Amino acid sequence: MSGRLKGRARSVARAVLGDLDLYALLVAGCLFTILGATGIADVKTLSSVVLALLSVMAFSQIRTRRSQGSRSLGRLEKIFLADFPGSLYQNRDSASQDWLYIGVSGYRTIGAGRLQISRILQRNATVRILLIDYEDEELLRVAVARGGAWSPPERLRERIKASIAELADLRAKFPTNLQVRLLPFLTTVGVNAFDTRSPSGAIYVQHYEHAAPGEPSPIYALHVSDGYWYQHQLAEFERMWTKGRPI
Repeated sequence: MSGRLKGRARSVARAVLGDLDLYALLVAGCLFTILGATGIADVKTLSSVVLALLSVMAFSQIRTRRSQGSRSLGRLEKIFLADFPGSLYQNRDSASQDWLYIGVSGYRTIGAGRLQISRILQRNATVRILLIDYEDEELLRVAVARGGAWSPPERLRERIKASIAELADLRAKFPTNLQVRLLPFLTTVGVNAFDTRSPSGAIYVQHYEHAAPGEPSPIYALHVSDGYWYQHQLAEFERMWTKGRPI
């Protein structure tokens, strides 16, 4: 028997065993229908059997729904995360070609990651940072409203400018490898993309939710092995970069 036929046989066996209670229910239903029609089984017996069959059917449905629900929850929990995974920082620290960061102000990422940015640049890698345009007053108002904060747009403007100022020395030292641009529209996601053209490329995407009580989520990762969706998202983020205004 070929490998394909063996695989098909195993799939059929799993399907039959997984639904064994339903097949038994079907056989029992047909059997007692025949017995009732031929007069072999009386009404009292048939009524008891019908109730038993309904109970088995209900139990089977409950088991199936619970099984499907647990499988779905487990699958999503592996894809969508509530916080940044440790692999993001590992990829950042080992990036040897490029790092593309897209965010609103970059205040936290740049402030806490300046040393890592410097180390990446020292490896002759490229760091590209895309933030929203702090000169666009309406854009700042929309960003603040989405975040659910009641702070004035001026505060967000100062955060963006502080992030850029934090990079001033590195931009002077690495004028080609460190690039900063300003986006004319509000990004709906935060992005950390590392070594995107290499086999070990990885993209971490954070959904910017409205008025998040904690870390905005979900957060998910894409790798080169994810094929189409990796390339699809990477292409979008590269289009966003081209729309940015260099400073």
